[in-house]
Amino acid sequence: MLPTLYIGDYLVVSKWPYGFSRYSFPLGVPSFEGRVFNATPKRGDVVVFRLPSDPRVNYVKRVVGLPGDVVEYNRIDKRITINGEPIPIEMAGSYAEQSDTQLGWEELGEHRHRVLLIQGRISEGGKYVVPEGHYFMMGDNRDDSEDGRYPDVGFVPEGNLVGRATGIWMNWRRPSEGGPQWNRIGNGIE
Repeated sequence: MLPTLYIGDYLVVSKWPYGFSRYSFPLGVPSFEGRVFNATPKRGDVVVFRLPSDPRVNYVKRVVGLPGDVVEYNRIDKRITINGEPIPIEMAGSYAEQSDTQLGWEELGEHRHRVLLIQGRISEGGKYVVPEGHYFMMGDNRDDSEDGRYPDVGFVPEGNLVGRATGIWMNWRRPSEGGPQWNRIGNGIE
């Protein structure tokens, strides 16, 4: 999820916005089907969800496709189209941390966020028709993200949603990796 999230970020996740499912609670709690107080995620939200292929694993990605949407990702020009409408992206130059990577500003719903596009790398692309009761997720590091374009993730059932990532409460990396990034603590997530 670079550049939105960094390695070592610990997130604040609000479980209330989408209601509760069996995955909103620690594993081992009696399970139930569906959601309680169900609400719909918005396009552009950063969401924590249980990986469909292994529900023991939490993933965090951005909601790109809502139920019924047709999402297309062109792997050459690295642009998203949703229901025939191209998603605006404004290129902002090189990403300081990786010389072969371009930084862009993208608008999804109410969210304006940064994305990374690696020059010369072609990632998975295609046309994805989001089934009812499911969501299509993508990472902000478009060319280095295992997301809905790959079979291990695919479409995320609404019952797998854990909550919306709202902020960074701590950043902790090993001393050999440069230690904590104190300036990340308390940042909101767009």
